[in-house]
Amino acid sequence: MFAYSAPVARTGIRPATSTLCATRPRARRQQISRRFQKSALLAVYHMPRKESIETVQATWARAVQQRERIGELFYERLFTLYPELQSMFRSDPAVQRQRLVDMVDAGVNLLNSRSDLEKALRDLGKRHVKYGTQEEQYPIVGANLLQVLETMLGEEHFTDSERGAWQDVYEYWASVMLDGARTVM
Repeated sequence: MFAYSAPVARTGIRPATSTLCATRPRARRQQISRRFQKSALLAVYHMPRKESIETVQATWARAVQQRERIGELFYERLFTLYPELQSMFRSDPAVQRQRLVDMVDAGVNLLNSRSDLEKALRDLGKRHVKYGTQEEQYPIVGANLLQVLETMLGEEHFTDSERGAWQDVYEYWASVMLDGARTVM
């Protein structure tokens, strides 16, 4: 990557490439881990910048036109890279895919309403404790979501600045969810 987005510049970690995942899952896991290990994910959370919010809302508007495909790709990639996570999902896969897209959609749409968004995210974090979600799984989900968006929109249409904006927003979401999760851990 030639131009680094703010999160990449801040963390010093380069974003994942799409070819690595399909050919070498173990290397992909290590790359995901390195990418997020120094992120602000577990630090005090901050509201993303207005520009990041607008960028995420614009890219989501393009991606959400293929709602079903987002859920399919997300879980297909997740279970290919982390088959051990599949046992955590007991509900109907179609329902789970729909829930994922609905939650991302709500998260994107509530970005302009911080108090409502943070309440929803804290509640979601509490529920994820009941599902057995561990803190170290949040970066896995974030990296997977970014990769799915890149796959759906195409590398040439999912720019470095869009990737950086999504990383900022996801780190914020995950931090608030973890804040909620820690209240019941």
